[in-house]
This record gives sequence, C-alpha cells and structure tokens, in this order.
Amino acid sequence: RTAGNRACDSCSFDGSECGGTSAGSCNAGFYTRDNHATCIACSKGTYEQGGVCIPCEPGKFGSITSATSCVVCPAGKASDMTGLSASCLECPAGSYSSAGSTICSPCAAGRFSGHFAPACEDCMAGSYSMMGQPTCYPCAAGTFASAGASRCTACEAGSFASWFATTCTQCQSGTYSDIGQPTCMLCPPNTYSLAGASRCVSCPTSSYSRQGASVCNMCAA
Repeated sequence: RTAGNRACDSCSFDGSECGGTSAGSCNAGFYTRDNHATCIACSKGTYEQGGVCIPCEPGKFGSITSATSCVVCPAGKASDMTGLSASCLECPAGSYSSAGSTICSPCAAGRFSGHFAPACEDCMAGSYSMMGQPTCYPCAAGTFASAGASRCTACEAGSFASWFATTCTQCQSGTYSDIGQPTCMLCPPNTYSLAGASRCVSCPTSSYSRQGASVCNMCAA
C-alpha cells in the first residue's frame, strides 16, 4: 500500500502505466525517455538493449516494434544500411551473398547466378562467363571449354569443334585444319594428309591423288 494506506494499482504488461517508472524498469523492447513514467516501444529498425533503443547494424533489419534483437539478412539478400526497418534487398542476377551480408558480391568469371542467389554456380562445359554474369554463353564453333571456364580456347591446328563443344575432334586423314576452325577441309587433288594434319602434303613425283586423299597413287608407266 502507498502513503495514506491507498491500495496499489496494477501495472500494465509493458509497464507503460506504472506510476513512477524509472529508466531500465520497462519490459524488454521498451524504454523510458528522460526518466519519465511512460514506457515507449523501440521503433522498427531498432532493438532494445539496456533500456536504450539501438539501430540495427548493416546486414540486419528490424520489421517490428519493441524488438530485442534484429533479424540477420538471409542468404541471397544484403543491406549496408543502419537502422533498416524493411526487408534486406535481393541480390541481382550475377551476384550472391551469404547470411548477414552488407553487399552482394559479383560472381567470379566462369560462374553465374540468378536473382536472390546464396551462391554462384560453375558454367557447364562448353560454355563460359565473365565476372558478374547472370548466365553462361556457349563457346563458338572452333573453340571449347571445360566446366567453370572464363573463356573458350581455340582448337589446335589439325582439329575442329562445333558450337558448345567440350573438346575438339581430330581431323580425319585426307583433311586438315588451321587453328580455331569449325570444320576440317578436304585436301586438294595431288596432295594427301594423315589424321590430325594441319596441312596437306604434295604427292611425290610420278604420283597423284584425288581430292580428300590419305595416300598418293603411283602414275602408270
């Protein structure tokens, strides 16, 4: 009972209606201003600690009032703001983030991602990408790439490749190719080649061949 033998009033749940409430005596998530008797809920984007409302740190957000902690940005989202009250921003395609990130990081060359990605993925064999790409691009004919490639490599002379190739194929005998070719060419008449040739060889004296020959034939006597 109080002075004068008057019965005490019941306090409200958050302590906002307790007469004479002092700083630090409010429920969690509330604070008092200038030692006044009224408890005030911490606003969105802040949390209460030791009777003080503190802004949410970068990489976190607070979407409710009277919070005692802030929510960590989920993987695939990020925020570099202090006191964020809305959800963290989604990472754009070509970037990623882990939980609690302040920024979205670009995918490394040879990797890609869609929107809201927690990690980047390797490009498939036969494709490539540069840094920060939302997709991988097929290798052009005459080139190839293994998985996770940042560029496509030209086929060596004596081999060829079609689009989206994971390896180059050796030219057959009777054909040849230069570096980075999409197909092998037939050897012209009176020349020949073995498999994997970068050029055709002229037939010896007194011999001949038809187009695309792998050997020369001796001329009749």
